[in-house]
Amino acid sequence: MPITFVLDLQGKLTRSDVQIDIKKRKREVAQELKDCDAINLIFEALRSGLTLQTEIAQYVNQNGIGKNTATKVLRRYVPQKWNSEKGPSVN
Repeated sequence: MPITFVLDLQGKLTRSDVQIDIKKRKREVAQELKDCDAINLIFEALRSGLTLQTEIAQYVNQNGIGKNTATKVLRRYVPQKWNSEKGPSVN
C-alpha cells in the first residue's frame, strides 16, 4: 500500500493520513491544461447568463471548440468548477 509524506516549509517530513495518487493527479492536471480554453469559454457563457447545457455547448462551439468537447468538459468538472442540475423533462 502506497504511503504519502508531507514536507513542510521548515523541512520536516511527516507521514500523511491521506493517500495522494501522484500519477492520477498529474493526469488530472494535464487534462485540465488541455481543457483550459473550453473551461474559460464555459465560464464566459455562464457569466453571460447561459444556463442550459445545449446553449453553453453552442457558445463554446461558436468560439472554435466542438460541441462534443464542450459537453465532455462540462461533465468532467462538475462539481469542482460548476454545479449541474437536471431541468424538467420535456415530452
